[in-house]
Order: sequence, then C-alpha cells, then structure tokens
Amino acid sequence: MRPEQRKISATDQLLAELRNELAAAMELIERLDDAVFTQPSGRNGSIGAHFRHNIELVKALYDGVETGRIDYAARSRDKSVETDRSIAIRAFQTLIERGRGFALLEISAPLTVASETVPGLDIASSFGRELEFAISHTVHHHALIAERLREMCVGIDPMFGVAAATRRFWETENKKNTTEKRERI
Repeated sequence: MRPEQRKISATDQLLAELRNELAAAMELIERLDDAVFTQPSGRNGSIGAHFRHNIELVKALYDGVETGRIDYAARSRDKSVETDRSIAIRAFQTLIERGRGFALLEISAPLTVASETVPGLDIASSFGRELEFAISHTVHHHALIAERLREMCVGIDPMFGVAAATRRFWETENKKNTTEKRERI
C-alpha cells in the first residue's frame, strides 16, 4: 500500500489537529514583541500566561498518557514560559515532537483523570477524549488571545482561535450561500 493510500487513524487526526494548534501558537509568538507577549490584563493574565497554560495542559496530558493518570492541576506554572517568548517557542516545539510518539496509541486507550473539583476523586477517561479536551481547551485560549490582540490592534490570522467545527460550519454556510446566489442568477 502506498503511503498516500494509508488510512489515517483517528489518533493521527486528533494529534495532527493538536499539532496544528501548537504550531499556530508558535508562529504567532514569533511575530509578537515582548511587550505585547507580557502585558498583563487584570485577572485574565498576559498573552504569555495563556500560552503557558496551554503548554502545561498539553504537557500534563502527555505525562498522564505515560503514567496512566492525568493530573491537570499539577502544573508547574513556570513564569519563564509566559515572560520569555523563546522559552515558550521551545516548549511548543518539544510538545509537537513529543506528541508524535503517541501516534500508535488507540484513542480508546484507558486513562484516569484526577478531578480538579473533588480532591482524591479519579475519573475514567480515554486518550481520545483527553486529546479532544486538550484541542478544545487550546482553541478556547487561542480565541481569548485573539480577542485580546485585536483589542490591542495587533494583526492576527482571522482563523486563529476558531474551532474546527466552527470552520466547517462556516464553509458549509458559504457553499450554501454561493449555491443560492447561483440559483437566483
């Protein structure tokens, strides 16, 4: 079977989506200046703090996959990641490479997740469910970052922070609107 004929697994698809989000974050960080990256914003934290949060969440996922138990609350909250763009970029690069190591893992692989709400409670989950959560959570923070950058009049890709389901919906609506316009002509 030729490589282009190989069926892409669900794990590959989810990991690719997460890699795309992490790579988009890196590309954006490279374009920002230090003042924009570190400028505080009340209780919402800086743009760097949002990126640090995403880095640590994905790292917690990957650590948990290796141990069988994810504890999202046990993050290091490393300030250097949110104040030094080069450290954040290296952290994203590391996560992108590390994620490739999970390509053969089935999405149904069982995991336990420590509750962030009830101390001592562990919840049954799966690799696929937690990958989906990491993607969604990352996109959510990217949307917050995008909103903040727009408020600061910093140019940004209009698709940064837009969920895959929303992009598909917009594409469907655009096709539908294009078809309706053609039918009226």
